[in-house]
Amino acid sequence: MTTKKDQAQAMLSAIETGNTDAILANVSPTKYIQHNLQFGNGRDAILASIPELQAYHPQLEFLRIIEDGDYVAVHTHYTFSDQPVTGFDIFRFENGKIVEHWDNLEAVTGATPSKHTAFDGPQQLTAAAVTTATKQLASAFQTDILINHQLDKLPQYVSSTLISHLPELADGAIAYTDFLNDTGNYQTAHLTVVENDFALLTSSGNENGQDVVYYDLIRTADNRIVELWRAKEIVLPVDQQANTNGKF
Repeated sequence: MTTKKDQAQAMLSAIETGNTDAILANVSPTKYIQHNLQFGNGRDAILASIPELQAYHPQLEFLRIIEDGDYVAVHTHYTFSDQPVTGFDIFRFENGKIVEHWDNLEAVTGATPSKHTAFDGPQQLTAAAVTTATKQLASAFQTDILINHQLDKLPQYVSSTLISHLPELADGAIAYTDFLNDTGNYQTAHLTVVENDFALLTSSGNENGQDVVYYDLIRTADNRIVELWRAKEIVLPVDQQANTNGKF
């Protein structure tokens, strides 16, 4: 039986293969709301984008995929014209078809100070059904730490041995506290997609006068965040946006 996860991966695979059959099969022909501001709404806009993307010789490696009700989130190692990119895509389903899409992509510049990459680390969900606990932890962490910047509470949420996959961030809760003190510009929480021990948190903020969107993927264990991946994207100026839906 084809699952939502299968459908999401099949659609994304068309970027690499150029085969649009999966788009025709899995995307609603009457409703497709696009939040990637470089592309228009509707299934036809996706179909038209495939030849354009093929010019960049895309390669995809699916890393992590989580399903939460009508939502599926995919963490992908993209390569465009030999440039590695970490990407997160979120799809919303209605009646078995994809009807809405959000994403965030960031070019990868190198390994972290602790020698991790933006892509490595565990990929499989835990067998234990801890989704409810992960949702509670993720929501409180996003509100207290990321949005409200109450960094004195960070030990309540984050393991002291946090593993970081951000190129500019070393491992450990102390390094993460310093990082957020220097770059803590999260302002508004948006979608959250959670399954078992993984949660993808989406937020928006502002850095140096520019609107920014953050996608933070966390892995939890023993009711603490133990691993972190992220993609940060600067929002296109309004006059360059191909749709009016906004990033959220």
